[in-house]
Amino acid sequence: RINQNIVDAFKLSKALFLNRRKTIYNNLSNYLKNRELAENVLTRLKIPLNFRPEQVKPNEYLELSNLLKSLSKWVEKD
Repeated sequence: RINQNIVDAFKLSKALFLNRRKTIYNNLSNYLKNRELAENVLTRLKIPLNFRPEQVKPNEYLELSNLLKSLSKWVEKD
């Protein structure tokens, strides 16, 4: 059986890679439509705001996805 947390993390990482040349902060801000939440979440996970999507480790995408879901701000996007 497929682990839903991994599927959710993959969907999130796929969305954040749409604009690879932008920072993870800009991509996440656009995805969430909330700059403050994006900054708070990345800071909490100790992911530098100036990182590009390819600099974020796979396990960090999983942590990011899980944190967003726990904050009840998760919006499913296909």
